[in-house]
Amino acid sequence: MWGAIHTILSKYDFQMTNYSPIHLELVPLLNRIRDPIPEKDLLKIVSDEDTAIIGEVKSVFPNVAHSFCVFHQLKNLTEKYLDIFGDIAKIPPLERELYELAKKLIFAETSIESSVYYQEVLELASRIKPSRASEKMIKYVKIFILRI
Repeated sequence: MWGAIHTILSKYDFQMTNYSPIHLELVPLLNRIRDPIPEKDLLKIVSDEDTAIIGEVKSVFPNVAHSFCVFHQLKNLTEKYLDIFGDIAKIPPLERELYELAKKLIFAETSIESSVYYQEVLELASRIKPSRASEKMIKYVKIFILRI
């Protein structure tokens, strides 16, 4: 029922690529993934949210689902709040509720579940004056929900 899980990237790959790669720098790396594994056998590619990776995955693997690493999503979300409040414990209660809803959205396992959390985020945000951190989070989840 389950296919094999392949980890293609190694420490060597990360030393070869920079932190802000352009599309062309990713072609050889993605070709290394494509060459030994037929596209029909790839169910999903998971990466961080780098725009160059997003574009190149679409180009090299047009028929493979692409999703984002939960670790990176949580890191990006949390940084938005830490930049403003300095500590998660210092987030005001309703803002903290927005933060927790966004985490649930990231962990959602189905599109329906994602939609429910997304609507809850928007509904709560409409009842309060969101901080700059929550405004950034709302923008972030709007982009996230469009990619589901």
